[in-house]
Amino acid sequence: MAQRRVDQAAQSFQAGLSIRQDLASSDPSNASFQQNLSVSYSNIGDVRMAQGLLDDASRCFQAGFALVQRLALSDPTNARLQRTLSVAHTKIGDVHMAQVRLKDANNSYSASLRIIERLARLDPSNADLQRALIIGNVKLAGVGNDPVGRYRRALAVARDLQATGRLAPADQWMMADLERLLREAGGAA
Repeated sequence: MAQRRVDQAAQSFQAGLSIRQDLASSDPSNASFQQNLSVSYSNIGDVRMAQGLLDDASRCFQAGFALVQRLALSDPTNARLQRTLSVAHTKIGDVHMAQVRLKDANNSYSASLRIIERLARLDPSNADLQRALIIGNVKLAGVGNDPVGRYRRALAVARDLQATGRLAPADQWMMADLERLLREAGGAA
């Protein structure tokens, strides 16, 4: 995928999915096998999105979501599973966004952000979770969910990360982009 060789990625991910399906079927109680299977579905969903096959992408993301949701519900204190569930919500939201199903996208992005907000409260020093707060707020702003407020929240988190030296060098672009998005939405940076 990183090399933009989507068809080859699809073949590789499909082969991986077949293996993980066999493993998950051989031991349905093995949470690791189930989570790995959900990752395979997600990877194929990413390929289908890149190919513009939105219905296929949706089916893959939904299949992965169902697995990780069951795991996350069975172990609600497992932050890794909760984070994976948040990502699954976001991927489904991305498909809805591409399908111009804004209400559904809003619902998925909101569910994702609720998880991230909870995790970030439990681990406020985790820069990855703080970055996820930024992304979640930007995605919600993109579906018309209080864009000025969402961009302000995202910018506040980015500024805090920058002030504390936790904004990754690869994410320095966020500051200018968030300020621009906030201005374009009618707010002051």
